[in-house]
Amino acid sequence: MSKKKKWVRGRHKPVRILGKPIWWIINSKIHFKGDFVKLEKNKPYLVLCNHQTAWDMVPLYMSFNRPLYFVASDDLFSERYSKALEFIFAPIPKSKSLRDTSAIRAMKQVANEGGVIAIFPEGNRTYSGRTEYIDPAIAKLIRFLKVPVIIYNLEGGYGVMPRWAQKEAKGSYTGKLKRIIEVEEYQDLDDTEIYNIVKEELYVDDTKINRSFSGKRRAEYLERLLYICPDCGLTEFESNGNEFKCTKCGKTYHYNEDLTISGVGFESKFKYIKDWYDFQCDYINNFDFAVYGDKPVCVTKNIILKENRVRVGKKKIYSGDVEAYYDKFVFGDLEFKFDDIASCTNLGRCKVGFYVDGKKYQFIDKDKKYAGIKYMHLFYRYKNLKEGNGSKYLGL
Repeated sequence: MSKKKKWVRGRHKPVRILGKPIWWIINSKIHFKGDFVKLEKNKPYLVLCNHQTAWDMVPLYMSFNRPLYFVASDDLFSERYSKALEFIFAPIPKSKSLRDTSAIRAMKQVANEGGVIAIFPEGNRTYSGRTEYIDPAIAKLIRFLKVPVIIYNLEGGYGVMPRWAQKEAKGSYTGKLKRIIEVEEYQDLDDTEIYNIVKEELYVDDTKINRSFSGKRRAEYLERLLYICPDCGLTEFESNGNEFKCTKCGKTYHYNEDLTISGVGFESKFKYIKDWYDFQCDYINNFDFAVYGDKPVCVTKNIILKENRVRVGKKKIYSGDVEAYYDKFVFGDLEFKFDDIASCTNLGRCKVGFYVDGKKYQFIDKDKKYAGIKYMHLFYRYKNLKEGNGSKYLGL
């Protein structure tokens, strides 16, 4: 019987020191300042952090004196550079939005070897600026690993680099050690109590931290998130500089340095993007898309559909339009019924990923300026209606 390979290796230890020049370059863009945490040598820990930007792994990694073994989406492992990342950082792959027993086994191995596991329990970067849905299973994982839990908060990341944006704004992006919870503190708590502690301690809302974020392109690419107008319903948006507008009614909005929204020539119905985000979710959760019948609910032109093959690469299988009906995605002659899709999620800024019969697919608009989130919302609305459980969960 072959010996099991170690996950925690000596080569991971000097990465933080050797990577400092790269960190200085990255930090010249994001200007991160955070608490530095010194951990005991060879003692296992679980680090939990809220997720705000595409950069979060880097400042979090540099905020600890020991290597962090991140739980990362398996989408990362189909990129060209994935083998290098595995060698240098040894992240733990997990299928997004699915229960993944192999990831849990890997985390247990890292803990048994005295390593430090790092997880963003939201599983997604926030679109709204606040900490979003956290799977209650995090409590069971904590109990299973039986290691001290470190809660670390990131603040200001949404103002500096919101998920839908393409360029960084200037502002304060910070990190702080919120709490360390020893095993003795939670071992007698039930799952609900542990879960509530995690939710409370990880919660951050960038609209409440009273900071300013400057830039000439703050609103650009908001069409990746917004797809419902309070006056027009389902629509599309266009953005330019610090403004964005509905393509149907033409109403234009200004995105301000304090993260508020102002209507140009009228009073906006929403103060923050998070308010608009909540409105969209409520709209979807109260709309019966079956009224569209055999007509598509939405269409995006010029998309690319790929099969995501972990550690092999992505294979392009279709280029053209995607039509989303109330119960399926259609790509030309290819059809994927929602009943056959195990899970649907957003990847990166606006990619849509879904799982069918053990295969992973993803699609994205060639211009990367469409609201991929609406396809995920449509999928979960269908699932919630069919299951009749009253769930309002829409994938984030």
